[in-house]
Amino acid sequence: MSENHFNMNDLSPTTQKVLYRLRDWKKRREWWKKAKFIFDILSLVLMLSIIWKVSHQLEQAQNISQFYSVLFSRGVQNAVVILIPTLIVWKFVNMKYKEYDDDYEVLRKEIIDRADELWFHFPEDWSNRQDALKYIDKEFGVNLFYKKK
Repeated sequence: MSENHFNMNDLSPTTQKVLYRLRDWKKRREWWKKAKFIFDILSLVLMLSIIWKVSHQLEQAQNISQFYSVLFSRGVQNAVVILIPTLIVWKFVNMKYKEYDDDYEVLRKEIIDRADELWFHFPEDWSNRQDALKYIDKEFGVNLFYKKK
């Protein structure tokens, strides 16, 4: 059977469920990875803008009172009020991404470790194993040939 004509319905129901669950975990992991990237960039831009604004205004400060007036100016306060919730959400998104990434990797490695149970239990599954692994790698981007990490 070639990989072009492979059908997931050729596998046992248990193997199908495990592979579909892995695919779903991969989708969730990718979604949180994109959210993490967005909040990484947003947090970086906000922090750099605060640093730039403060440093630009501090060049004009002559004494310590002007220094404090720059630090507690309305623009810096507004930026910090926006930055703090952004950093809280950034931390949450990073935590969720790490959670989904770890869960995905554990499930992927478990499938590799328990290949005998998934593929040897039903002889027809073992004959389709190579085509199934190629199909899953090509369609879903999930490598079940070997452990990477």
